[in-house]
Amino acid sequence: VFYNLDNAYEMVAVNESVSGLRRSDVWKTPIDARNNWWGFNTTVAVSGRIHEKRDDITLLSVDFSEYKLNNYTLLFGCEPGYGLIGDACYLYVGAPVTYTEAKSFCRRDNASLPFLQRYYGEITLWLREQQPEYLWETDALWVQHYDVVTGCAAFVNRQVRSLDCSLNLPFICESDPSNAIDSFAWASDTLVLGT
Repeated sequence: VFYNLDNAYEMVAVNESVSGLRRSDVWKTPIDARNNWWGFNTTVAVSGRIHEKRDDITLLSVDFSEYKLNNYTLLFGCEPGYGLIGDACYLYVGAPVTYTEAKSFCRRDNASLPFLQRYYGEITLWLREQQPEYLWETDALWVQHYDVVTGCAAFVNRQVRSLDCSLNLPFICESDPSNAIDSFAWASDTLVLGT
């Protein structure tokens, strides 16, 4: 929830799925910033970048006790939310939509529905991490496959099957980890000076 509409970085966060949460409890819920990288490796510097309950009693508290010490995960590998499997990054989207809507969502995220050809076991394990209730024997999700010519491709029971495209299913998006920004790419360049 954006509490101050004049500042895009000031927000109030609360887990609305917690049952029995009263409106007054919103201000008791701390923001979890333990996985953030703040640009500094000292607690004093990090706390200086956060305006929270210790500064103003009307604000939420922010838990940054286990912040990231470097930005390696931001510069290399997968974008936030994506997990690396083999040589590609995958994002699980649990919202059930049609096949066309899933393709459109991935495209808007600069990704695509993956053409699954391998890593079926690894993807199944990763899906269980993303969605603990995922039942690999029966739960299907949208993907793409070269052998599916009628209907739309879905991953179920560690294989790709053809299903009705109008079904509402969760899906995964795939992106290339090489699209991530590498601000240290210049370090591996070779410069030859001639006379």
